[in-house]
Amino acid sequence: LAIHGVIALDVRESVMELPSFFGVVAYRVGNYVVTLDEIENGILRRNAAHPVTKVPLFDDDDPRLALCPSHVDARIHAALVCASTSCPPVAFYDADRLDDQLDAAADNYVGAEVEVDHDARVIRLPITFRYYEMDFGRRAGVELFLLNHTPSHDRPTLERAIAAKYDFAYHRYDWSLNSGTG
Repeated sequence: LAIHGVIALDVRESVMELPSFFGVVAYRVGNYVVTLDEIENGILRRNAAHPVTKVPLFDDDDPRLALCPSHVDARIHAALVCASTSCPPVAFYDADRLDDQLDAAADNYVGAEVEVDHDARVIRLPITFRYYEMDFGRRAGVELFLLNHTPSHDRPTLERAIAAKYDFAYHRYDWSLNSGTG
């Protein structure tokens, strides 16, 4: 949907060309019209506070709350695409295989984006883990997520870094359009 919004609004370099891109691009879902922000933060994140505004998007009586899943699945952060270079790769998901596909997305995301720097004593990871730390279950939940989705050959290195209480260092977010859009 974000890629469609980029094309429909003739975005050339970055979704940040439109300051409220995620609050403007909207689609009909059943009887409701929802923006990209509302899909991510209102529905998939169960009306958690928006990472920028720190405010939930839906009022307590908003009927769109009925669209929320029973719990926040942190794997969505390895699957949601905002049409930017720092996003996970674009993939298509099938309801019948969603659980396996979200696991694969999380495995790929962690395998490609997380690294241990022993010299600096840091674990470098996407800033998504800082923005949405509560979805993962705070620092301990992030560590568990990383361990669960790290390739087996990298797991001992990550386990040692976590045991040694390495700090997290976050990759800078690149908002330029990902290849295949624009």
